[in-house]
Amino acid sequence: MRIRRSSLTPVLLLLATPGCEPSPADTPSLPSAPRGDTGGSSGSTATAAPDPGFNLDLPPVDPDRLGRCRAGHYSGSFLGKYTSGATLIGIPINVTGDVDLRLNQEAVDLEFFAIQNGRVRGTADNSFPYECDMNGMLNCDTKKLERGFIRCTYRVLSLSYTFSGPVAADFDPHGEAFTNGTWSGKEPNMLPHMGGSGVWNAVWDGP
Repeated sequence: MRIRRSSLTPVLLLLATPGCEPSPADTPSLPSAPRGDTGGSSGSTATAAPDPGFNLDLPPVDPDRLGRCRAGHYSGSFLGKYTSGATLIGIPINVTGDVDLRLNQEAVDLEFFAIQNGRVRGTADNSFPYECDMNGMLNCDTKKLERGFIRCTYRVLSLSYTFSGPVAADFDPHGEAFTNGTWSGKEPNMLPHMGGSGVWNAVWDGP
């Protein structure tokens, strides 16, 4: 649309007349940003009072209960003596092996960590291979392995033999390791002296 010049003349004359400047009230402005409550004429910012129903006095934390167990992969050694039913006369022989297990925290009882995929593999008398399944539950309050158990199988020539028994250990939270581990095993339907015992350990080596 084209504006005629003659229509602008009265407006220009009005603005040029003294005392006819627009007042601040006539001048549009952007709304100011909202301010917080200054708490009165002093201008200081008011601080919200704590909820009286909220307890700020937290109970002290026992440092021994923090990071006392660690989930992940553990590996170690398995040693002992074993008297095999295959020897008939009962000669104890050396047993050596490697421990490999994973420790996972229970979803319900958080103070317990379960041994999963626990394995022991090695040889007896450096000649006869054997393999064991290991399971159990680590109690992080007592730092003890509970309900530990092994079930093992070994072969002599074409015959298979089995033995099983309890496993125990302490847990060192600083070294992140199973320590003072012990094991024992018996063969079913064999003489009482057939079987063996020994020691074991395992140290955290990765997630």
